[in-house]
Amino acid sequence: MWGKLIEFVIFSRVPKRSLALYIALSLLLVIMTLPSYSHEPQYITREFSLFSIFYSTLLVVTSMFNTRFGMVSKSDSDFLAMLPIDDKMLVTSIIIGSLVVNLALSILFISWFILAVGVYGIFIPILLSFSSSSLPAIVYPLDNKRKILIAVPLAVWFFSASLGFPFSPMSMFIGYQIQGFTILSLFSISLFVLALSQFSFTKYSNVTITSEKGEVKEQISFEKAKSPLLAMLVKNLNVLEIGGRVNFMGTSTYVSRRVKLWQILLVTSLLGAGIYFVYLFKIFSLSTINFYVIIISWFLTVSLSSSALISEPIWLDINIMSPLEFFRNYLVSKAISLVVILLPIGIFEILSNQFILGLATITDLPLSAIFLISINSRFYRTSLQTIQTFTLGRFLVAFLSIIPFAVLEVIAFLPLPVVFLSGTLALVIISVPFFFWGSYWQTTIEKIVTSVT
Repeated sequence: MWGKLIEFVIFSRVPKRSLALYIALSLLLVIMTLPSYSHEPQYITREFSLFSIFYSTLLVVTSMFNTRFGMVSKSDSDFLAMLPIDDKMLVTSIIIGSLVVNLALSILFISWFILAVGVYGIFIPILLSFSSSSLPAIVYPLDNKRKILIAVPLAVWFFSASLGFPFSPMSMFIGYQIQGFTILSLFSISLFVLALSQFSFTKYSNVTITSEKGEVKEQISFEKAKSPLLAMLVKNLNVLEIGGRVNFMGTSTYVSRRVKLWQILLVTSLLGAGIYFVYLFKIFSLSTINFYVIIISWFLTVSLSSSALISEPIWLDINIMSPLEFFRNYLVSKAISLVVILLPIGIFEILSNQFILGLATITDLPLSAIFLISINSRFYRTSLQTIQTFTLGRFLVAFLSIIPFAVLEVIAFLPLPVVFLSGTLALVIISVPFFFWGSYWQTTIEKIVTSVT
C-alpha cells in the first residue's frame, strides 16, 4: 500500500517519461561536470557558489508557499481523504512523494553544486529536497503574512553565507564545508521529522485556500479605454497575475490579485534602491552584481509571462477580433505593463552608472516577455481547471526560454553599446515575427478552444 500511494503522488504530476528524462539529463550533467571541477579557475568556482546560494535560498523559502506540495490538487486531496487508510500513512506518502519530485527537479542543477563544492555537491539536492518537501507540511495552516514572517529570517539565514557567515546552511559554498553540511543536514532532517509528526492530513484536506480575500471596494473603470489595446492595458495595470505554469519550485501555482499600480511600483522601487546600494558599496564584483540583477529581473519577467491566458476568456475575445489582432493587443499590453513595473529598477541601474544594463532592463526584458508569452500560449497551454504535469511541451518551452536569457546575460557580462544593440536586435528578430504570424495564432486559438494538448 505504501508503494502504491507514493507512486500515485509522484506520477499524478510527473509522467514516467518526463521523470526518466530529468534523471538522464542530470546524470549527463554530472558526468560532464565531475572531470572539470578541479580545473576550474577560482573566480568561476566563486560565481557558481554565489549562484548556488541564491538558487538554494529561493528553493527552500518559496516552498513554504507551495500549499499543494506542487503535485496534490484539491481533487487529489479529496480522493486521498476518502481512502480507508491511516492518516499517518497518507502523510508519510505525500511527503515522501513530494520529496522524490523535488529531488527529480533539483538534481537538474547538481552540476552547479559540483562546480561550487566538488563531488560532495551531489548530496545537496537531497538535503534541499527534505527541506522543501517538509516545510509546506509544517506551515500549511498559517496565512501568508505569518509565512512571510518566517520566510524573511529564513532567507536571510540561508543567504548570509554569501557575506561570509560560517553558521549558515549554505556555508559549504564559501569554504566551511563541515559547518555547512552539518547545519543543513540537521535542519533538513529536523524539518522532515517535524512534518511527519505534526502534519494532519484530515485537517489539511479541510483547509480552504482562496485566491482572493476581502471585498473589492473599487471597480476598474474602462470608460476611457476606447480600444481593445487600452482595455487590456488598464486590466494588466490593475490586476497582477503571477505564475500558473512555472516558479522556483517547478510547480504551477497561479496567483491573481487586484492591486494598485503604486503598490507594484513601490515594491520594484525598493528592489531598485537595494540594487543601487549594492552597486554603491561594491559588496560584490561588478560582473557578479550585473549577473544577479538580470537573474532577479528575469525571474520577475518569467513569473509574469507564465500567467499568460490562464484567466483570459478566449472564446469571448475571438468573437470581437481575429486571433492575430487579439494577440497583437495582448502582447503589446503585457509588454507595456512590464515596462512600467521594471522602470524603477532600470532607473536605479542608470543612476548607478549602469546605463546599458538599465536600458536592457527596460527594453530587452519586455521583448523577452513577448517571446515567452508566445511560446507558452502555443506549446504549454493551461487554464485554471487544468491539472499541471511535466510534459514534453514544458521541456520545449524551458529550452527555448534559454535563448533570451542567454542574450541578457551576455549583455550583463559585456555591457557595451555594440553588445546591447546586437542583443536587442536578436530579441527583436525572435519576438516581432509573432505580431505578423497569423497562422501561428489561428492554430494556437484552435488548440486552446478545443483543449487539444
